[in-house]
Amino acid sequence: MVLKFKKGVQKEIICRAITKAGSERKLCKILTLSKGSVYKYKFELTCVRTDRLEKILKFIDEDLSKYKNEILEHLPKNWGQIKGGKNCVLKKIREGTLQYEIERLRKISSKRMKKWHKYMKKNLPKQYHIWQYERFKKVGRGYLYCLDNEIPVRNLLEQKIGNFLIQESIGFEYEPYINVDGKVYFPDFKIDDKIIEVTEWKHPNKDRISHIKKKLKDYNKLGYKVVFFIPSLTRKFYKEFEGSIVSNLPELKKFLTPL
Repeated sequence: MVLKFKKGVQKEIICRAITKAGSERKLCKILTLSKGSVYKYKFELTCVRTDRLEKILKFIDEDLSKYKNEILEHLPKNWGQIKGGKNCVLKKIREGTLQYEIERLRKISSKRMKKWHKYMKKNLPKQYHIWQYERFKKVGRGYLYCLDNEIPVRNLLEQKIGNFLIQESIGFEYEPYINVDGKVYFPDFKIDDKIIEVTEWKHPNKDRISHIKKKLKDYNKLGYKVVFFIPSLTRKFYKEFEGSIVSNLPELKKFLTPL
């Protein structure tokens, strides 16, 4: 913390310390202070940190409590940096250069971020994609539900499937990282070589159907057996995948534990 005194009080304290020490140089040596600091304190160009002030007062046989009525403000340790930052912004506003400066810093930051993204994609692709996915999860609608084992999931249907797997003692991974020739996926549930994708999306457009086809093809390429859990009322919108769809838990169990 830093204390701001009434005008002249800090100067008086420092001058008394200098007098007792014999000179500014000697005071610096005795209290291990820099010459620049003593100069600034003496002419009240900056306030003394509380720990240093107590050191100086002890040297002149004084106590801080004596000056409690002379204190104007209790300031944070970094008050000078805060003040400097505010003054800098105000100056740029007056000069009309604030917007230019913000844009300049944004461009610099953007260039650095692009380099970082490029490096991570090339050298640490798995960690990069998992990080990106976790980041997007936070800014999206969120994971509003939890399984019985406290894993957060997106919706009630995923909660139903996840809790069913837990009750059946079927080990699974929720949204694991899968890379297929550079294309990254995070399927809803993975059990060994089996994948469960859960959806109740009504009226899927052509792009969504194409995405599902590509996903299915890529999963198969890695040897995964895939099933889509789609409720009966929504199933009619996914006729192209009829052979890979289940709509109830007994069907799902049969897929996971075939005889």
